[in-house]
Amino acid sequence: MRNCGKKLSASTVVLLFFVLGLLPFSSTAQTQTAQEFFAAGTELARQGDYPAALQQFNMALADGMQTAVLYYNLGVTNYRLGYLHQAASAFKRATSSPKMAGLAYYNLGLIARHQNNPALAREYFRRAEQSSRTENLRKLSRHALETLSPDSIVTPDNGSPNAERGLLWIEIYSGYDDNVLLAGAEDDIASGEEDVFGGTMVFGHYYTTGDRNNGLRIYGLSLLDRYGDLDNYDLDIAAAGTDYSITIDRWRHNIDILLLQSRLGGDRLENIKQLAVSSTTGLGGDFHLRLQLEYESIEAAPAYSFLDGKRYTGKLELSEILRDWKLEYSLEDNDRSDYLAEDGVFQSFSPQRHKLAVTKHFKLLYEWKLELEGAYMQSRYRDANILFDGTQRKRQDNRSLLSVRLYKPLLHDWRLGIVIDHTENKSNSDDADYSRNALTLTLDKAFRF
Repeated sequence: MRNCGKKLSASTVVLLFFVLGLLPFSSTAQTQTAQEFFAAGTELARQGDYPAALQQFNMALADGMQTAVLYYNLGVTNYRLGYLHQAASAFKRATSSPKMAGLAYYNLGLIARHQNNPALAREYFRRAEQSSRTENLRKLSRHALETLSPDSIVTPDNGSPNAERGLLWIEIYSGYDDNVLLAGAEDDIASGEEDVFGGTMVFGHYYTTGDRNNGLRIYGLSLLDRYGDLDNYDLDIAAAGTDYSITIDRWRHNIDILLLQSRLGGDRLENIKQLAVSSTTGLGGDFHLRLQLEYESIEAAPAYSFLDGKRYTGKLELSEILRDWKLEYSLEDNDRSDYLAEDGVFQSFSPQRHKLAVTKHFKLLYEWKLELEGAYMQSRYRDANILFDGTQRKRQDNRSLLSVRLYKPLLHDWRLGIVIDHTENKSNSDDADYSRNALTLTLDKAFRF
């Protein structure tokens, strides 16, 4: 572990892996079928095949097994797969057994600490210490409590001091769009044409010091978006940045500097310099609050000089981690150069936008995970557009968005995704009034080191 203030002894590390390990099943009260599912799941988990193990444990549960050991193993397996909400629910069920309570509470503390909720983690570690049946677990719980001082919050990923300092995420995607949008230059204008598309996205980061709570990170992004026929809509993005996080009391503060370059149809579009400052805190229970301010300086290519200028964005995000939902409000203001033709035609590219978005996650059968996002955005442009006939009108848009995302883990940590997007943009400007539907298939994998 990093930033704990102490080093773990060898015996403590061994115990930590035991705490996150699987326990054998010894009861004979269940049917033979449930026992077989449980035994198969335990063996698969020990081999590291957690997706298959989870399926076997769920089958044992469906066949009537209701033991604390099963719930504990379900918790461990979901934790290894990153399903923290499901892991926490299973560990809570395991606490009903006096024999399992200490281990279950300790793992609940690990999850709360991983989610940067020190108040909840502290409560779980106290319960683990009180209900523990071994001196080693009591010592480990007391040590965890010591590391949760107000200015020292750690992220315990499987007990390794340098766990997951680096990440490389690769995504390959393809799909169909029934009304392609011109990204960047006129991101509110639809083409009225359909097309197939494909692309790749690569993102990577590395913590040069510390971790996400107290550390310095460098990161980069590359995106290539290609259309079958509409070559002038092809989009390339390259970005690099660094951010620094520090945790003081119950707040984690972050400052982020980003440089981004985009190309549209093979030609340079924009160079963007962004500075973002954010603060995140736990509100008690499972709730988190995040505040963020962004400033962007935009330098466009000569053909898009009307996009030169600045953008200011403020965001407020409320989330409940264990129940997997998030509510976000953002206010965006633009101060662009805008477009003025020699004949007096004028178009504003400086909107003020209000956006409200809600995201909710669900766990489905056969390891499918569903993510629903709904959003509403209102845009009011700063100055009135002047048309060829001299008519003046301030553009106003009201946009509704719905995104349905389905994900399923595959072999070797790959993940399959199906994404359906629907957009309705109602505008008093005819060329900005549109409806759009898109279907995207994704295949991605995260490499951690």
